[in-house]
Amino acid sequence: MTKKTLADWLAEKDFSLVLSSGYFGFFAHCGLWKALHEEGLKPAKISGCSAGALVGAAMATGEAPDGFVDRLMSLRRGDFWDPAPGAGLLKGKKFLGIMKEMIPQKFSELKTPFQAVVYDLKSLKLIAQKSGDLLPEYVVSSCRVPLMFHPGYIDNSILVDGGVKDKRAFTEVDSEERIFSHYLLSKGQSVESGKKENSNFMGENNHWHFIDHLPRVSPFHLHRGPDAFYRAYSATKSALHAKIKD
Repeated sequence: MTKKTLADWLAEKDFSLVLSSGYFGFFAHCGLWKALHEEGLKPAKISGCSAGALVGAAMATGEAPDGFVDRLMSLRRGDFWDPAPGAGLLKGKKFLGIMKEMIPQKFSELKTPFQAVVYDLKSLKLIAQKSGDLLPEYVVSSCRVPLMFHPGYIDNSILVDGGVKDKRAFTEVDSEERIFSHYLLSKGQSVESGKKENSNFMGENNHWHFIDHLPRVSPFHLHRGPDAFYRAYSATKSALHAKIKD
């Protein structure tokens, strides 16, 4: 049995990147993005849910992460805080405005195929949205945590955070593809319990990346975001250069 680095494994064939949901986990996902970019590793497809959809859509533009990361680091609660009466605390209009400034309006304008996983309260089904002219709307809908944000209303659907039913963002991801999954652990969850929780989705054809002890970021703790970013960046760089079993 030979051994190679994770970076070697990702570079030898096309791989799909899967970015999980995670409350304000976009800082950590951006750390992973920066590490992959520095190693010249570009996914052939991206699937994202909630925070993973936000960062996944930005990655799919083909741009370097620097501009997106700079905007993220400058984020303040007032930038997206728009309380309004309705089925949730925040309307989400300010959040949508930010996304419209940072990603294209159409899925077809992305350089890498991308899907945003959302949950439709009307049909009670997960949707992996891959096309259309409402990319920012679907990304924001994927981030609409129930009770925190109003649902998103698109066509005949009532959309909320896809993590309600698919935290992994594996909806419509082909299990036969080579998959690299960045899974954000829940508060208090260990790497071992994360592996156990996802054991049915693991196989020889995919690699899961778990990072222990990430700072918990929230609207009231955005100051922890840079630390989460740099810890994820450092952990991913180390993982990419570590030997794995082939």
